[in-house]
Amino acid sequence: MIIRLLLIPLLFLSLSGVSQKMPADYYEEGGNLLNTGHYLEAIPPLKYIVDNYSKFSQYAAVYYDLGVAYYGNKQYSEAILVFKNILEKDAIETVDYSGDIMENPYSNFKNGAAYMISKSYFDTQQYDSALYYQELSETVHTFRHFCGNAIAQNEVSDQIYKAKIYLALGKKDYFEKTLLTYTFLTEEYSNEVLILLKNYYKTEFKGKTLLKEAKKAFGHIEKEEDPKSKICRYFITFHQTRILVSGSFDQFTKLEGKPTTKDLMQSAFYKMLLQVD
Repeated sequence: MIIRLLLIPLLFLSLSGVSQKMPADYYEEGGNLLNTGHYLEAIPPLKYIVDNYSKFSQYAAVYYDLGVAYYGNKQYSEAILVFKNILEKDAIETVDYSGDIMENPYSNFKNGAAYMISKSYFDTQQYDSALYYQELSETVHTFRHFCGNAIAQNEVSDQIYKAKIYLALGKKDYFEKTLLTYTFLTEEYSNEVLILLKNYYKTEFKGKTLLKEAKKAFGHIEKEEDPKSKICRYFITFHQTRILVSGSFDQFTKLEGKPTTKDLMQSAFYKMLLQVD
């Protein structure tokens, strides 16, 4: 189960000697339960804040987490209602963490809400709606982060999920093209992509045919140069998909500089094709 948690850390105050529970106490309780997968138990303390403490400083985060708890407990209708409300309102999309420069300043409530609506529809086999809200999270409520690595990791994760939606819709060509785009990333990012492609190819193609097509593609490496940045990127075309095989470090490719056919035949992608019977 994929759940996009956006819990915001709180600086909890010592409440010794105070008998009445404060909103921060309920949030701490609900957050701990949510983080440990106790979704049903997390709902009451989070909902109590939503119903009674609308002025609580972390109200937006609590409301989002309530939606996550509903989703985790498979209360999809309630989760969708919460997340759609977030999309329709002006959520606080930036957070002040009192000087901790390693914390992401963006809350990404709307990006996360669109994604979680998509997941709710996917889990209830409403795949057209799942695709709509996934694309909404990509194009309208985009993921923001100060770290390029985090943005890249989020992109790959989202595209893997999107490919699964395409497959559920029976759009096999879109499934394959979406995954092929990410086949030459570093192993940290491409492992799941290659596993999904391998399983797909085993049912749809013969291994010898794929290897022949790959070798042909490896023999026609295209060069693309950006005159402004002076960065050269290299591409191949496989199954009518243009694939980046070497570029700048921000592309997370294994190879830098101009690759050779031999380089590509030593890639994880080609090794995966060798495993297709």
